[in-house]
Amino acid sequence: MSEFEKSFKDMIFNAVDSAMQKYSEQISHQENYFTIAQFAEKLNVSTDKIRSWIDRKKNPLPAYRDSKRGIRIFESEFKIWYRQFKVNPGQKVEKLINLKKVQ
Repeated sequence: MSEFEKSFKDMIFNAVDSAMQKYSEQISHQENYFTIAQFAEKLNVSTDKIRSWIDRKKNPLPAYRDSKRGIRIFESEFKIWYRQFKVNPGQKVEKLINLKKVQ
């Protein structure tokens, strides 16, 4: 990689990193966000349940680690994530259950 390519790559990386940091700061000032404990209380579930949603391998709950204050969950992202589990009217319950886990 030439010196020019390396400089260009570093410049792009720094620009993207700066833009993402500004975007993150804007979102945190405009949106409701919660700690795991606050969110568990709001939803009336355990903190272990919230952590299990965050740790899921498939479709995990979006959460962000704030170096100063721990893990944060944005309410708007939770609503989007939660909608994917909606059961449609007329959908057969058998299709929702993983029969291998039941047996």
